[in-house]
Amino acid sequence: MKVLLLDNVDKLGVVGDIVDVKRGYASNYLMPRRLAVLAKENTIKAHQAQVDAAREKMEQQKSELQQLIEKIDGIEYKLEKKVNKDNKMFGSVSQKDIKTLMAAEKIDWDLVEIDLSKIKKELAKYPVELKFPYDLSAKIILNLVEKK
Repeated sequence: MKVLLLDNVDKLGVVGDIVDVKRGYASNYLMPRRLAVLAKENTIKAHQAQVDAAREKMEQQKSELQQLIEKIDGIEYKLEKKVNKDNKMFGSVSQKDIKTLMAAEKIDWDLVEIDLSKIKKELAKYPVELKFPYDLSAKIILNLVEKK
């Protein structure tokens, strides 16, 4: 079944795309949530203004995210953590720690995935990847230092 997307749907497409999906997915998920309509000629024409407005908004968001990424990409942030006598951290680094460090950047954290998988419980510098919508990402450096 071919549908016209009225909103971005993860792993399916963006606003205005015409995609082929299973009938149950369209009728039980996409259409009740007003994420898509049947892709018929008259519905495409009727929703064209809505699709154009959504695409314009999406392009503006993408542009703003790219500017933000250029600003933060490669910046080193220092985080103080308590350590034991062997210089091993108590606890771990959380997403809340990253959000607190980057509070001045005015990022909508609901849209961002933070990859903390490379951080160990040792004091060092670690790369942290921030994944944004539209397949955009930034890498920051997290410098873990001993809290005095």
